[in-house]
Amino acid sequence: MRTVVPFVLSVFFCPMALAAPITLTPGLWDMTVEAKIFGQTQNFAEPECLKPEHAALEPSDLAALIKENLGCDVANLKQEPGTLSLTLSCPETPFHNSEFTGTHTPTSLTLEAIAPVGSLSIRGIYSGQACR
Repeated sequence: MRTVVPFVLSVFFCPMALAAPITLTPGLWDMTVEAKIFGQTQNFAEPECLKPEHAALEPSDLAALIKENLGCDVANLKQEPGTLSLTLSCPETPFHNSEFTGTHTPTSLTLEAIAPVGSLSIRGIYSGQACR
């Protein structure tokens, strides 16, 4: 499950340029993950630091960053104010050919995925605290 949080960061917290930038609040975020895979549920929560240089994101470089950082291909990437959707193809993961949808505000984000093996739900809330 430790690979899930870096995936979330690559989706929401990496520079990307389709539409208007995704703007998130720099600082400490409380990340919660629930994965239901092959009938088993795993949950974990972990704080993540969003640095100021990653707080305003342009969506177009997302596919290249996911490919570079995770080895996954991205298709059907769509970003509109407050929403993001994509198809992720990661042959080495349970979420191969998964449809991801997400919403975001400056202080919250949600990412949901449905795959043949189960589902994934990721939520982030800005804690209001600074981080380094």
